[in-house]
Amino acid sequence: MSDKQDTTHAHNAFEEGKQAALSGQQATGNPYAQGSEEHEHWLKGYEFAGKFDEDGEVPSDP
Repeated sequence: MSDKQDTTHAHNAFEEGKQAALSGQQATGNPYAQGSEEHEHWLKGYEFAGKFDEDGEVPSDP
């Protein structure tokens, strides 16, 4: 795969992870094989989305 294809695939996995978190899916629902780059990108997207509240804002610490 070319670098551009790798980047696109990583971006897609990241976006899928974000959507999973926003839809309430559990992190254990990661469809990619553990240890794969896609798994890591999906998880990063999931964790990224988890930092935001329902309004899309980063919650402030009390």
